[in-house]
Amino acid sequence: MLHDRCPHCRLEFEPKPGDTWAFWIVGDRIFIAVAIALLYFGVQPESWMGRGVFLALTITAIVLTMPQRQGVCTALDFYLRMRGGEDGV
Repeated sequence: MLHDRCPHCRLEFEPKPGDTWAFWIVGDRIFIAVAIALLYFGVQPESWMGRGVFLALTITAIVLTMPQRQGVCTALDFYLRMRGGEDGV
């Protein structure tokens, strides 16, 4: 779960909710794009069992890396706000 503020310094992570939508879209689509690229460039499971394992591994990677991807999206939004001089903090 993404916190609204830092528990130590009370910095507001996302002062304008919805500004990080582009980062979220890109972050969520990376694993899907990698899976499609693998299928396109020759990693093609021959059996239904192989396809099921490939799909399960892709979904597992998406679910298990959710906290890290949320953190990266929030950090990129914060960095761009600070670099652009926008008063968001």
